[in-house]
Amino acid sequence: VVLDCRLPCAIRSWMRLSCFGSEHWHSHRAEGCGFLSCASRRFDQHRHMLGSRRQDDLDTPLRRLETMPPETFLKMEERRLQRSTWGRRLERGICSTMLEVTMLLGLGGVGVAALRERVVGAPQITLRFLAVPLASTGCVVWWAVCCTMTGSASGPATWAKAWAWLLCVWVMWLNEPERSSCQPSGGAQRPFATPEQTIVLAVFLTLEALTLFFWLWFAQLRPGLLGMCRSQRRVLVFNRMRPSKSLEGWFSFRTHGCLGRRYRCHYDGRLDASGRPHGYGTWRDDTHNGEQLTGEWIEGQPVAPFESQTLKMGTISHGLRILYGTSRPEGVSEVSWTVRPGLRLRFGVLGVECSVAGGFMAHLPQTLQHSPFNSAGEMLEQVTSGVSEQMPALVFIHGFNCSTDWACMRLGQLMALSKLQHNVLPVVFSWSGGRIFSYFHVLGKLTLLAADLPKLLQDLRSAGVTRAHLMAHSAGCEVLTAALSDLEFGVAAGTLPHIDTVTMFNSTNPEASFLEPQVGHLVRLLKVCERVTLYCDELDVALRSSELLTLRGRSIGRRAVPISVEDSERVDVVSCTAMDANVAYIRHSYFDLNVHVLGDFQELLSGRKASERSRLVRVRARPAADSGDDVARSSSNVFSFLAAPAHISW
Repeated sequence: VVLDCRLPCAIRSWMRLSCFGSEHWHSHRAEGCGFLSCASRRFDQHRHMLGSRRQDDLDTPLRRLETMPPETFLKMEERRLQRSTWGRRLERGICSTMLEVTMLLGLGGVGVAALRERVVGAPQITLRFLAVPLASTGCVVWWAVCCTMTGSASGPATWAKAWAWLLCVWVMWLNEPERSSCQPSGGAQRPFATPEQTIVLAVFLTLEALTLFFWLWFAQLRPGLLGMCRSQRRVLVFNRMRPSKSLEGWFSFRTHGCLGRRYRCHYDGRLDASGRPHGYGTWRDDTHNGEQLTGEWIEGQPVAPFESQTLKMGTISHGLRILYGTSRPEGVSEVSWTVRPGLRLRFGVLGVECSVAGGFMAHLPQTLQHSPFNSAGEMLEQVTSGVSEQMPALVFIHGFNCSTDWACMRLGQLMALSKLQHNVLPVVFSWSGGRIFSYFHVLGKLTLLAADLPKLLQDLRSAGVTRAHLMAHSAGCEVLTAALSDLEFGVAAGTLPHIDTVTMFNSTNPEASFLEPQVGHLVRLLKVCERVTLYCDELDVALRSSELLTLRGRSIGRRAVPISVEDSERVDVVSCTAMDANVAYIRHSYFDLNVHVLGDFQELLSGRKASERSRLVRVRARPAADSGDDVARSSSNVFSFLAAPAHISW
């Protein structure tokens, strides 16, 4: 207890993580921190809520991993190479790099040449003359080394940018401007570059070529070659796998063959009859991009649900299971150019991995395992086994030009950042949305495409789901309203789950038809659910473009003004116009990344109306001038977020 109180937090955390799988630490772990037991209880709750593929996993006795299964090590090595290759997602990319280099060539280069000519004079190969470019070279190289070591920027992009900057500095510094516009005697042309400039150009172009070669080798060729060799021979010969001599139960290996240093890895958890990780367990390795992965394992492979944390980079990602129902004839990763509705609904569970904290990885979100099912009942039976209480379903209706797996990844990102995986069952309704050139064709087929949504809800009700939340984005909102006739009939007949909330993000529904009295979409939505919430953005570029192309008037997703209908107290309008965190220029698709929107949506699903939610404030706005609404300022149902702009800092 004294040590745990006096030691710094980082050292205590290292001690706790280092004790995984080592028997001589078990007594200290039980008496002191209890870290693994807390994590085990938390992930046992997680696995029960999202379901387990094998009900007898909890009854499987824990056994020591005598030999490292090749498929397990190769899978975890593949994940490590993926993190090493892609790195963290950065704010500045290749476009900003090219812009910086262009500006340096156009402005900085001329300035450097003029400064050298006025201050130093003609080019001379002396230390005094080369002091400025040498100092610049030292500063730029030091900056590149720091960025590479700290991981604050992409290594190859940083060095490519550094060589380009230094090339401009050296070439312009050694430039000798022409004194006269006349041709030299004898008609000889002035050379393109001086000998000194030629040497500088050759040196830096060689450095750029070497940078490109190393990037291709480490990012493309080497992972591809290692991925082709997935046998035990590679583990023994190339990675030099053997039991660790210093820690019992750990294994020692090399990442770069005989040239690399040795690292250690360990698995602590349940095994199957073949000695492979199977059930709940924890993997850990101490490489630079190594991770600690705690969660479910199936036949030696990690599957969702799990939690992964890189021990040195500090990034955290979650693996989740996302359910889906679709009648699209194409695969889960494909998007057809034309509307191609299928014959019947297909079901499945797609594992997705999403970043949640500590820096987002550039290759995430990504899909993991895919398990197709014949019916909704079979799908729910596998996912919700061991859950004592049936959770409500969150049915996500994606927008235009979206594949099934991308919709699952978007919903998974929302679930991971809002911690909703313990409260709802994530379900994606995937419809054949076409591509960008088939937009008008899709709008004409909405009724046909929406016919499968009530069927999906009916299948979920037959499988035991009694409550549901509907969530739609962009053109998916029009799919939802196109299915209102069948939804009204199903709710009246009791064949559908009870719909608690309907949430629309950046809806493309025309304002006129949505707010039409008596028969408008909003009035009909209030008949099938308890509450309707509209997240609107008046600056949405995609909705503006849709309005100009379709000539259907203003979209309801850009109308952040009060709405007056019967039972208007069950309608909330949340204005996102002032939001600028995690918002791209198009301002159309940030519902799964903006933490303010996610936190408010989480409170919405818990049953709170907008006036009771913690991050909203009522906007005392007047009604729209052309709407004829007679709404008092005090009863406005428009709310805005309590959030400072991203550029504000003290």
